[in-house]
Amino acid sequence: MNKEQVSDPIVVLSEKENEEEAAREVCLKVKALLPKGVKLMLIFFTSHYRASLLRRNIDVLLLPENILGIQSSSLIFEDKVIKRGIIGCCFARDGLGVEESLLTDVDYENVELILRRSMLRLGGERSFTLSSLSPSVELGGYLRGVELFLKSAFKVLGIGFVKGHNSSIRYIVNSIVGKGLATIFLKGNIDVELRRVGGFLPLGRDFTITRVSEKGDIILEIENQPACFLYKRYLQEKFDFLKKTYLFQLYPLGVRVNGEYKLINVMEILDDGSLLCLGKVAEGERCKVMIGTRDTLIAAAKKEAGYIKNNFSPCLVLLLYSLFRRDILKREAEREIKIIKEILGKNFIIIGLYCDYLVTSLPGLEEYTAYTVEGSSLSLILIK
Repeated sequence: MNKEQVSDPIVVLSEKENEEEAAREVCLKVKALLPKGVKLMLIFFTSHYRASLLRRNIDVLLLPENILGIQSSSLIFEDKVIKRGIIGCCFARDGLGVEESLLTDVDYENVELILRRSMLRLGGERSFTLSSLSPSVELGGYLRGVELFLKSAFKVLGIGFVKGHNSSIRYIVNSIVGKGLATIFLKGNIDVELRRVGGFLPLGRDFTITRVSEKGDIILEIENQPACFLYKRYLQEKFDFLKKTYLFQLYPLGVRVNGEYKLINVMEILDDGSLLCLGKVAEGERCKVMIGTRDTLIAAAKKEAGYIKNNFSPCLVLLLYSLFRRDILKREAEREIKIIKEILGKNFIIIGLYCDYLVTSLPGLEEYTAYTVEGSSLSLILIK
């Protein structure tokens, strides 16, 4: 990454209960630090605040050229988990190209069209593409669009939410407030690095996925047997309990891609013994059952934070934390965030949020033709 220091992004936090007061505090802090105006504002906010009212107040007080707001159950600011608050992250730098969109009708043709149109408006240059998917978005349609676009795009990051506690998620995209697929495209004077933290270890030998559903989101057979046999083999007496409590995301499958394991989270074991998965799988892929403990997950976070500290200059770090990972670590989840901050030090500024899953381009490729959909990892996005 470019070692040159820049004056932005500016990051501010408000934990005021009143949404008008919170928006005002964020905007006034930003104006004091960026008097020449804001080209792009990223705003993360908890469900206590109404997106429409936040948008109106930001318009009156700050009037950024572009805005992307994402709602989440909890936020992350430095080494703390914020249960109620607003985080504003603002860019004013010259040479930054920005395109935004909010899609409510998400099939793969719409996704590909928006991706290509936005890239053309940015001059055809490769860009960083950040999307957030509300529970109403059909993940398969988004992934198909991403697959068609990856060869001509650059780095793709999707933040996903599923039904349940996140059903009311709202986005702000410029003047629009709603649900759907919110996407922002950045090019030019910005440098983005995607880092993933796993910590899951493989169990036993490889098995071949021999039959999947048409959409690729259900594994029907492994080694020509009902797919659930793999879990019965390794988990034995735990199998019935985990099936009843929907806790198989604690034991994702691992498929080796480009020298590392891509996690496939099993959301449910269906009545016929097939595995409903998060994302897509392909026939012929070789998989293993993976297991993560508190020790292995935190050790992986320590290792990645140390690597970033030693190989990158200080920058903004966007920390995206999966709720499944939090379920595994329980009380240790907040300690993991504190450990990451402690290792990175005060010159790396951390902001982030909790989500259900992440869609991430796999690093280390000249062309980003592969991606992973994971619900048990955390991502560290370095922005300079």
